[in-house]
Amino acid sequence: PYIQGLTRGKYLQSWMECCTKQMWLPMHAYLQENEIEVVYLGTRSDEPRRGWYGPVYYNGDNVQFLCPLWDWTETQVMEYLEKHDLPIPEQYAFGCDSLDCWSCTAALDKHGETKIAYMKMRYPHLYKELMKRLTHIRDLTQPHMDRLNRIVGG
Repeated sequence: PYIQGLTRGKYLQSWMECCTKQMWLPMHAYLQENEIEVVYLGTRSDEPRRGWYGPVYYNGDNVQFLCPLWDWTETQVMEYLEKHDLPIPEQYAFGCDSLDCWSCTAALDKHGETKIAYMKMRYPHLYKELMKRLTHIRDLTQPHMDRLNRIVGG
């Protein structure tokens, strides 16, 4: 699961392992400690990492996860919020999405540049930490990309 870098002790890990350690395991512990039986998630139909589980599932410990937006797109959610004059997070006006997983280096595919620019402006301390992580990834992968480019003629 880890790709060892050129510098001893520096590794990359899959985004799934990172999510598990940073989000799912702590949430699982919290749910158990507080005897929470239902969790609502905002998972939409157009999310690239939506998963296979469906709009209702159980985590194995009798906690029910409900995804009421499972069949909605991002556009439909935004139209609903606008129609009902509901507030949206500040960063959405800048073209970003959620900052819940601000440290995730795997989820920059859709709004990566705008999210990073927004973080630099509004949350410079988070921006600096994210940039350290991205620089680490670049530094570990660049030699491998250079080699791959030599092999395929890039």
